[in-house]
Amino acid sequence: MKNRTRTVIAASMGNALEWYDFSLFAFFAVYISANFFPKEADPITNMINTFLLFGVGFIARPIGAILCGYIGDKYGRKKSLLLTISTMAIGIIIIVLTPKFQDIGYLAPIMLLVARLFQGFSAGGEIGGATSYLLENADKKQRLLYTSFLQSTIGIANILSALAGVIITTIFTTQDIYDGAWKYAFAFGLLIIPVGVYIRNKSNESAVFIEQQKENKNKAPLKDLLKDYKGRIFTGMLFSTLWTAGVYSLIIFMPTFYHKFLGYDMQLGYTASFLGNIFLTLGCFFAVFIAHKIGLIKSLMISIGLLSFMPFLALYVLLGSSNAFLLFAIHIILCLLISFFVGLAPAIMSLLFPAHVRSSGLSISYNLVAIFFAGFTPAIITYLAKFSLFAPAAWTLLSCILAFWGVVRMKKLGLDNWQEF
Repeated sequence: MKNRTRTVIAASMGNALEWYDFSLFAFFAVYISANFFPKEADPITNMINTFLLFGVGFIARPIGAILCGYIGDKYGRKKSLLLTISTMAIGIIIIVLTPKFQDIGYLAPIMLLVARLFQGFSAGGEIGGATSYLLENADKKQRLLYTSFLQSTIGIANILSALAGVIITTIFTTQDIYDGAWKYAFAFGLLIIPVGVYIRNKSNESAVFIEQQKENKNKAPLKDLLKDYKGRIFTGMLFSTLWTAGVYSLIIFMPTFYHKFLGYDMQLGYTASFLGNIFLTLGCFFAVFIAHKIGLIKSLMISIGLLSFMPFLALYVLLGSSNAFLLFAIHIILCLLISFFVGLAPAIMSLLFPAHVRSSGLSISYNLVAIFFAGFTPAIITYLAKFSLFAPAAWTLLSCILAFWGVVRMKKLGLDNWQEF
């Protein structure tokens, strides 16, 4: 039991910190844009520029995916996980220590870009290494449960970041927050890193990786991946559109959307996120229960179907309303809908690739898509919302169509029989 707990914590902690940092960036985008760009500029333009920098950081994700995936497949999942959490720390430190635009001029957004590149590199390698590590340390019947912990940490991280938002907007005045109090939330993330490094360093290597190493199957993982599994990379990319865009449009960005475009107080947006992510965390485990009952592929198909139209209905109900309890209820529903998909995503994506190329295959297919469907989602929705307040729902619908295609291809590969792999 002790080893199982350490396995889950070791794999999940970096993922939790990554999502904590990313959701904070979206939650505090209004204040970050005021700190890193000229005050005299249009606030919406500054926000778009901030989210563009947020998106540019995702360009580093494929680099992290390739390098960390290669290290994970050739030298071990553990070494890859130690590298990702270390580079994650560098990005957070830069954000916390960089002065405002008024103090250092355009060096401020440049430093923000550098921070995002470090974070993008880290995030690019994290998903493949952590998912592979969890899957390979689980019994075949527990694979869905183990990997669901990885996505449940999205909810936990978002709960912490939303709670940080509520605390900071309660303790500090609006002017204090604009002056830099928002950085305290990021500084808290630095406290997690020493614990994460310690636990990952003390954890055992994946038994599956050790077996692959003994059989000498991991000599050239990247070459093998590109030679034999290009079709599976494409399938993984299709599937990952909803895995990325759905989370960023309906979970990460929504508190800012509620405030900036629907007129809700920012604190209400943080509270909605806090409540919704409790259900996101629990929903990941419920998704596993349903998948065991009706099948993995069928569960994913149902969740895609619901996500294709429910966000439109949710936004239609919210338009013209100022009821806080209605906002909370709607956001809880959106978080549950996302959880039914993402709770199962790591398992089926890791089963898409054999062990000797698993870390690289998952990381590369996920992160190539993440550049556009995750990184630029906030900027795209901010722009499209000028024309229609249904922009988050429309963006999610596009990703649902592509993900459905991906799941159809997965079904043809026999991945519904996940216990046989």
